[in-house]
Amino acid sequence: MKKNHPTPLVFTFAALTLFLFSLYSPTAQGLEKGVPAAACAPEIFIHPKDRNVGYPAGKASFNIQNEGCGALEWTAEIHYGTDWITVDSGASGSGKGDIVVSFPENSSTGAMTRLGIIKVTAKGASKAEYGAIRQFNKITPESSGDATPPSTTASITSGSYSTVQTVALSCADEAGGSGCYQIFYTTDGTEPGLSSPIYTAPIPIQSGATLKFYSMDYSGNSETVKTETYTITASITDTIPPKTTASPSGAGYGQAQTVALACADNEGGSGCSNIYYTTDGTEPDISSLVYSSPISVSSSMSARFFSIDNAGNREDVQTSAYTIGTVAVEPAIATGVYHSVALKNNGTVWTWGANGFGQLGDGTTDRKSVPAQVSGLSGVSAVSAGGWHAVAMKNDGTIWAWGSNGYGQLGAEGIGMSLVPRHVEGISDVAAVSAGEFHTVALKNDGTVWAWGYNYDGRLGDGTTTERFTPVQVSGLSGVSAVSAGGGHTVALKNDGTVWAWGKNDKGQLGDGTTTDRPAPVRAKGLSDVSAIAAGNNYTLALKKNGTVWAWGNGGQLGNGTNKDKSTPVKLKGLSSASAVSAGSYHAAAMKKDGTVWTWGRNVEGQLGDGTTTDRFTPVQAKGLSSVSAVSAGGWHTVAMKSDGTIRAWGLNDYGQLGNGTDKYRLTPVQARNLSGVSSVEAGDWHSVALKSDGTVWAWGKNDYGQLGDGTTNNRLVPVQVSGLSGVSAVSAGNNHTVALKSDGTLWAWGLNIYGQLGDGTTIDSPIPVRVKSLSGLSAINAGNYHTLALKSDGTVWAWGRNEEGQLGDGTTDWRRSPVQVSGLSGVSAISAGGWHTVALKSNGTVWAWGLNDYGQLGDGTTSNRLVPVQAKGLSGVSVINAGDLHTAAVKSGGAVWSWGKNDKGQLGEGTTSDSATPVRVKGLLSVSAIDAEHSHTVALKTDGTYWAWGANDYGQLGDGTTTNSPTPVQVKNLSGVSAIEAGHNHTVALKSDGTVWAWGDNSSGQLGDGSKSWAAGPVRVKSLKLK
Repeated sequence: MKKNHPTPLVFTFAALTLFLFSLYSPTAQGLEKGVPAAACAPEIFIHPKDRNVGYPAGKASFNIQNEGCGALEWTAEIHYGTDWITVDSGASGSGKGDIVVSFPENSSTGAMTRLGIIKVTAKGASKAEYGAIRQFNKITPESSGDATPPSTTASITSGSYSTVQTVALSCADEAGGSGCYQIFYTTDGTEPGLSSPIYTAPIPIQSGATLKFYSMDYSGNSETVKTETYTITASITDTIPPKTTASPSGAGYGQAQTVALACADNEGGSGCSNIYYTTDGTEPDISSLVYSSPISVSSSMSARFFSIDNAGNREDVQTSAYTIGTVAVEPAIATGVYHSVALKNNGTVWTWGANGFGQLGDGTTDRKSVPAQVSGLSGVSAVSAGGWHAVAMKNDGTIWAWGSNGYGQLGAEGIGMSLVPRHVEGISDVAAVSAGEFHTVALKNDGTVWAWGYNYDGRLGDGTTTERFTPVQVSGLSGVSAVSAGGGHTVALKNDGTVWAWGKNDKGQLGDGTTTDRPAPVRAKGLSDVSAIAAGNNYTLALKKNGTVWAWGNGGQLGNGTNKDKSTPVKLKGLSSASAVSAGSYHAAAMKKDGTVWTWGRNVEGQLGDGTTTDRFTPVQAKGLSSVSAVSAGGWHTVAMKSDGTIRAWGLNDYGQLGNGTDKYRLTPVQARNLSGVSSVEAGDWHSVALKSDGTVWAWGKNDYGQLGDGTTNNRLVPVQVSGLSGVSAVSAGNNHTVALKSDGTLWAWGLNIYGQLGDGTTIDSPIPVRVKSLSGLSAINAGNYHTLALKSDGTVWAWGRNEEGQLGDGTTDWRRSPVQVSGLSGVSAISAGGWHTVALKSNGTVWAWGLNDYGQLGDGTTSNRLVPVQAKGLSGVSVINAGDLHTAAVKSGGAVWSWGKNDKGQLGEGTTSDSATPVRVKGLLSVSAIDAEHSHTVALKTDGTYWAWGANDYGQLGDGTTTNSPTPVQVKNLSGVSAIEAGHNHTVALKSDGTVWAWGDNSSGQLGDGSKSWAAGPVRVKSLKLK
């Protein structure tokens, strides 16, 4: 779980160290470039720039002076270290003055433990001034045991060179052993100091330069400054970095891709030197792979790359994230005569209803009354349902079909049907597909149309009436943007807004003013500016850009108030602002821009959804239906998808085509089942995460450190998919970072990494997943505030990240950038990371804890921190544990809840606000199956699916409709059928058994995922987490 401590704003020692810096170099600060020289200006000076302090608690002072001229007005603030340093006096002043800060006792056993930085700014001054305070248990740095400075080398030595050089600096601390902290350098010949640039990437030397540099280790030892002098004889005029592109670009693909990187230096002109790249999500540098040939991408990954030109200019790192196999696409629905098809946004296809010809694609001919996934089919971007067959278009432009093949509509010869999807040969680069009653039509990206299947009436458009078992091109037709296959005819929409049709025309469904069949395209009369088309059994619909709907063909389905046939388009009565149309066998549907659905035509089975079985010659509204995003009219039923991704259906249901688990027809919309997909939820301090059953991860809320994993640092008010990550089996959200365990046993993390909590061996934040080093065979993960835990299948626990309170359990207070094993602990079955402490449940039902213990959160009867695990007193038979920021909760095998630690808001649930260093029982709560403890509130899920909460409620995070704290459990209002729970810093999330996600409490960063920033004292629905 997570803890509300300020996140540092600057770099810090990865060990237990406190330094105060003075950043006085104008070049380093970049503050004097382009600033006109003033005739008289103040100049801040802070003394001392670096103050060492010991313990116990004390104070330190800094003096401010003006070394320039003019009046000096200044303000002081704690730039870094606000969690332990406070300004007692001197927060602002004029002229000379003193700043006095205070700090508490440092109880750590390490030699160097904490770093703080004071920043002073002044009106009129050209730069800020910094003072640093480093706190030791003893005053001298040598008390760490490491008194030997590190050593730095340059990859290129002094000399004269004819081309631009790129110099890499490397630090080694083999003699001292505490490790390299930072390399400081200058290129203008001045002496480097703590305020100089910090080395992060190779340094381009474009002209003569004197490079001076030195390193500091984690014990504060600094080596003597070293110097390398370079002369570049070439004349360099190129100062513009090159640009690198990836082809194909990062996106979702249904199959493996070969990615080519290309560098262009058109603006600079010196030419590209090298492209450097990584494929494991880590930041590339000049020690990374040098691009020489295309990269094979066979699974989801992120390629990160940059180029350097011959003038030494380096571009920023570019990222292309590739998802292979599971592609986020626009969800869609389609209806056949007696079956239904749905496309989920992960590229999977789901079917239900009649299956006598294998049209469900599940390998059987058994009907299904609830949606089931079509096996072996992924990477799909579009679907269509014919009379008794179905087709799917994959992201790679191929077509797959299944069901009846009596007339070759599957694109195959010699088979009567196919119970599973089969590839349609002889066509590729497809942009859209449509299945008719006994034929199939495809639109290629070049604007041509191809068709196959039954052709007695010329519906294939190739100028003949010959059946085709492989695709043939429609004659004389190009520039097409959409196609629709009807019962015996086909319709195409051209880019110029005109409509063309061919095939059967006995009812005038081609719209050319005749009733003569046409084996090649003819234009529908008097119709232009069309944006969408739909072909029914023997009639046609067109939606114009102004939102009006036009129809022609068989009377009764035309919506014009009569049942007479029309061989030219007529305007529907009483319908405007339409955004989509769908033509069924003998009824039609339209979706309006306000999200309502309107229907007309035959209604004997209730397929119009108006609550009657009366045929309608003009549009009527489907009852109780709003916020619709797609609609499809079938043979005798209708299906609609709502904007939340849920499916509603109505009409004939003899074959289960409504998907609601019954075979009873419905006169009004009912919800289809089994089309959710969220399997678990996690709440960070200000962000939320959901794992879907397809192995993809979705996140929303605050994203300032990239904790949403979408490749940006933009907050998100609705869920977005984590880039390049699939096959995930578990997720956990920390304060500002997130971790995911994949089914292959690898662990991935993203977000804030200042303490090494991502476990990739660095302290570099990452907005996309990076792999945790040297861990395999994992069974569970958990993210704390600034540290992360992993449980291996052998019962051992591993930890990494921040550790000054001993929360990693390795017997030290050293931060760890890669996993270390928790000391003396085995036989563990569950883990939980709190704010600054950690808890483990052993298979024998006992609870063990370590780390911060100032409120008794370890449960051992003391308030002493522990660097290795200790047992919680008087507690056995435990089945569930959870660590909050400063308190801990456990569920015993009988369903009773016990808690201990901080209790100022009543988060222990025993009726008081008194802290407890040993477990106390939560009042009035039994039959609990899950629990989650957070900052100052706790939540529990009972076996009956009800949700209970207690503790802090200032943002409504208890969900009881109030903002009143409660020291005993209260039930969350208007919420039942809950299957999983998660508490955030000041918000709470729940997953219902129907797959929907609900949240309440603080929403300042969009963590409720409802598209707003308004807090809620009761549950609100998270948007876009079912089909969409």
